[in-house]
Amino acid sequence: MRHIFCLHIFILFFLPSSRLAAQGSGGNEKPEHLNQLIVWLEDGAGIEDLSPAGEKDLLPPLQVNRCLSPALNIWLIDLPENESLQKARMKRLKNNPHIRSLQYNHRITFRKKPNDPLFANQWDRSNTGQQGGRFDADIDATEAWDITTGGTTANGDSIVIAILDDGVDIDHEDLLANMWKNRGEVPGNGIDDDQNGYVDDYNGWDYYFGNDSIYAGQHGTPIAGIIGAKGNNGIGVAGINWDVKILPIAVEVNEASVVEAYSYLLEFRKRYNASGGKEGAFIVASNASFGIDYGNPDSFPIWCAIYDSLGEAGILSVAATANNFDDVDEVGDIPTTCPSPYLIAVTSTDENDRLSPDAAYGKISIDLGAPGEDIQSTAPGNQYSGGYSGTSFAAPQVTGAIALIYASSCQKIIEDAMLFPDSMALLVKEFILNGTDTLSDLNGRTVSNGRLNLYKSLLNAESYSDCQLAFVDNPNGFSPQFGIIHIFPNPASEHIRIRYSNLKTGNNRFLLTDVTGRSIRAWDDGIKGPGIHEETRSVKDIPPGMYFLRLSNGVRQSHLYKLIIR
Repeated sequence: MRHIFCLHIFILFFLPSSRLAAQGSGGNEKPEHLNQLIVWLEDGAGIEDLSPAGEKDLLPPLQVNRCLSPALNIWLIDLPENESLQKARMKRLKNNPHIRSLQYNHRITFRKKPNDPLFANQWDRSNTGQQGGRFDADIDATEAWDITTGGTTANGDSIVIAILDDGVDIDHEDLLANMWKNRGEVPGNGIDDDQNGYVDDYNGWDYYFGNDSIYAGQHGTPIAGIIGAKGNNGIGVAGINWDVKILPIAVEVNEASVVEAYSYLLEFRKRYNASGGKEGAFIVASNASFGIDYGNPDSFPIWCAIYDSLGEAGILSVAATANNFDDVDEVGDIPTTCPSPYLIAVTSTDENDRLSPDAAYGKISIDLGAPGEDIQSTAPGNQYSGGYSGTSFAAPQVTGAIALIYASSCQKIIEDAMLFPDSMALLVKEFILNGTDTLSDLNGRTVSNGRLNLYKSLLNAESYSDCQLAFVDNPNGFSPQFGIIHIFPNPASEHIRIRYSNLKTGNNRFLLTDVTGRSIRAWDDGIKGPGIHEETRSVKDIPPGMYFLRLSNGVRQSHLYKLIIR
């Protein structure tokens, strides 16, 4: 059955090859939109506020298609075919005070040492030059697996990755054990047991068919294998996580379906947070290997903004950039040029640690590279293939890394992920970007200048907060980091408590700046010894807005920590 708010439109499409990507012509192209608008209403507003009773209007009656996100109050509206009437309707809605944001609905395109017998072909995990590549041009997966191979959190909760794609073969022999199930739903009883607006969504949701049957996608199935093919089971390949839960969401080839799908997974994580883990799902990341070439974020305000909503709940969103050799900072791309800090944009590298010849880049927008050429993974029908190439298959390497970090974490990280899900999401992103291997081909072309290194990312996570103190005297010689651990409450209106780590005795100072880098406030904390400290500071006379706090001891400065004052 269909989502209870929506009238379903069936759209099928054929995916012609393993490199599933938009084929750009090499110049800026105007993204194709459907005759529909996505409308984000203000809190408390209703769809009826878009056409108030008694309003004189020569335009045709407003045609509401469906609600895309009840939680965020986002709707889909059908437009008349006539272009002049479309423009008139757009103009009328832009002046409506009940609308937070609106945009056209655009079409999207998809981008594309265990005992597992095909592991020897997985150069991206451990590169010995087996395919003519450069030794160690890999993500150091075998080293990372000495720390963890995935699984549950320190408190025993399943770690969930959401894959938004054309579907996943949920019965594949190498994926079946790691497929997520909605424990709040009784399968096949025709009842929306968990009251999330979807009937019998036990396996996830397929927006093509309006149920949880989940099409065995040609594109999504290898992506699932990269993230979480069962490892060390004597068959097939090994995912980055040998144990993880994969939530498949089959999206239609338009932006409205993407917004709807993101809202679906957001509801699960919000329920998890609100119930202390008793309901919902601990979704830590979503993978999107699709997009719109040459898209300008100004034309996609709702799509871009939803990443902030996901991030505030604790979900990092990973996206593959375009499969064309362009600087997206100049030519544009959606979603990888969206400005949300909770989005990780990924480009593709090859077995020689070079930027793939048909992969996009951008020193402002693209965070890092990951292996994406000739990747061995799962294929529908209990099959396997080694010919998957494109940014589509680089992005899930990073998505898998996020899940593995949460699996490796001590109890403190999971506790903080519950209390401060948005802050922890940003820290996990920082663990990954600070752990990359610098590559000459990515230097100046990505934010991190490097390619994913799974092992270094895990080491960064293990040095977090109180966890780091447990490792001070261990054989690996981990030591505490200097920096801010948490600010709470965040957002704040009167006071904040700052929890930070100090390396050695010295005089520390907190520096607060606005988004332009302008100094707003400086607080001296006096002489403090090594260890974990907490201080309280007043912010009630600081204007509402977004700020960044940094710790300094006169010699070194910590990373920036985002603070919202309201």
